[in-house]
Amino acid sequence: MSNEKDNKVVGIGHNSGNTVSKETYAKALNSLHAFLLYAQQEVCRAENYLDAAFTKYRHNDPRHQKKLKDFQVHEQRINGKNVVKNFSAYADTHIKDLEQKAAARGVDLDILVKRKAEQEAWDKANPENNS
Repeated sequence: MSNEKDNKVVGIGHNSGNTVSKETYAKALNSLHAFLLYAQQEVCRAENYLDAAFTKYRHNDPRHQKKLKDFQVHEQRINGKNVVKNFSAYADTHIKDLEQKAAARGVDLDILVKRKAEQEAWDKANPENNS
């Protein structure tokens, strides 16, 4: 009976009476964590596309479009960089919050476990770079 109680996470969402198994919670947390990391990566990719604004064509395709005016090119790049900066800050706060909640509940996030293992392997391979 106590083992079953230890395997439950209570108070998820607005309905504190709902219970979810730790495995289900870990699966959902891992999915959300991976999604946020992927979204952050894609925003950085979008920044690279926005840098193509300096070709002075929308979508970096000069064949069927009119050339942008200089002020339009710079406005697009500034707006794009602001979007990237704001979304990255948003994702960072949610990723950190998610990692803290997972640690508090004793859930190991797959990506963090993998990164830790890779860091330990790198530290073993490069002992001269360790502090």
